[in-house]
Amino acid sequence: MIDLNSKIEGASSGGEDFSPIPNNTYHVIVEKVSDWKSEVVDINVNQRDEHNKIVKDGDGKNIKVSLKSQTLYKANVTFTVTAGDFKGRKVFLNLSTHPDIIFRTQNLLWAVGKASIQLGDLQRAIVGLPLDITVEIKKRPSKVVDKTSGATTYVDKDFNDVTAFAKPSLIPNEELDV
Repeated sequence: MIDLNSKIEGASSGGEDFSPIPNNTYHVIVEKVSDWKSEVVDINVNQRDEHNKIVKDGDGKNIKVSLKSQTLYKANVTFTVTAGDFKGRKVFLNLSTHPDIIFRTQNLLWAVGKASIQLGDLQRAIVGLPLDITVEIKKRPSKVVDKTSGATTYVDKDFNDVTAFAKPSLIPNEELDV
């Protein structure tokens, strides 16, 4: 057991570059998928008709329905780029069982060739499989706390957003390194 009297040695964090990679489509493999974590939250979801189409109001805006105390599950996916100038770089994706964004998990499964699986089997089913992903650089607010004053500010931070999934393809004269 490690306590405050334990002696430890410093270790490199690996020095990996986590800055966003340029907007493009990349050959990747699914390196890892975290375990699903549950949380109970109140959510707003798009109302859908009998054909699963989103219902809109008279102004063309999505009609939302509030649901209380819903159990949602979240998992994090790490992709590794397998070819090109950014070979070895990581791209991250958050999955959720939220009804309005489950399509991301469905699109990912299609791209790795899985027609249907139980979500609880996702980690075992897709790790190591190749696919193509399209990423875009987007911005999100990031909290910064001044160490001297304790003041909190928010700054826009760039990140890669996975915007599309595709079955793996080969670009002419390029081989996947899987």
